[in-house]
Amino acid sequence: MDVVQSMRRQTETTPSPLAYRETRVRVYFHLKYGSETIIDREGVEVSDLEEARVQASAAIEELRQEDWLAAQSWSRWRLEASDEGGQLQFSLDLAD
Repeated sequence: MDVVQSMRRQTETTPSPLAYRETRVRVYFHLKYGSETIIDREGVEVSDLEEARVQASAAIEELRQEDWLAAQSWSRWRLEASDEGGQLQFSLDLAD
């Protein structure tokens, strides 16, 4: 289960020259299970939090389709997206 790597693959496309004019934000996708946290130390750059949410949801869905049996054990895992200051921006349950 490597949701973070899957999200990075989705953001590694070369943006158009116009994208460089936009303000980009770095979002970190941490995985949490109870008190255990897998920290994303690299993060990904996105244009806004909606793009981050869409990419996170797509990555989770892609991983579910790749290994649906493993996805059955994700019931208490969640992805927490935080900004560069460490503030939680949104959270997604992996099992949903």
